[in-house]
Amino acid sequence: MAVTRYRQIGKGKARRYKKVNLGRGRRPADLTGPHFLRYSLADGTRPWESVGNDLDSAIDAQKRKQAYFEALNANVPVVQDQDAAGRTKITDAVLRWFAELQLFQGKDQQGESEKTLRAYNYCLGLFLDFTAQQSRLHE
Repeated sequence: MAVTRYRQIGKGKARRYKKVNLGRGRRPADLTGPHFLRYSLADGTRPWESVGNDLDSAIDAQKRKQAYFEALNANVPVVQDQDAAGRTKITDAVLRWFAELQLFQGKDQQGESEKTLRAYNYCLGLFLDFTAQQSRLHE
């Protein structure tokens, strides 16, 4: 299974994606912009995976993803996202931060007022709903 590298050109409605071809004797001059990987999954979907703005890190990510799929095809057990175990989920971080804010609620303790905390809770709820929706779209 081939993992293809693309770069984003333009913004807004003028946004498009162009395949980056770095074969023998090819090194295009302008390789800026966000880079993406595209590959086919077993269920037939073809997700766009963002790999950052740096070309070298995009090439490394493409090689890692290609090696991952080759290992799967060879029936080699693969552990994916090894560093994800040490990462904090955004939902957990937001809830922990909000719990710390609630400890110092009220003007006598030099914290936030109840009205401010309700506004924060509402906005953070919208933010968490948005991030959950975006993660479902990109899976």
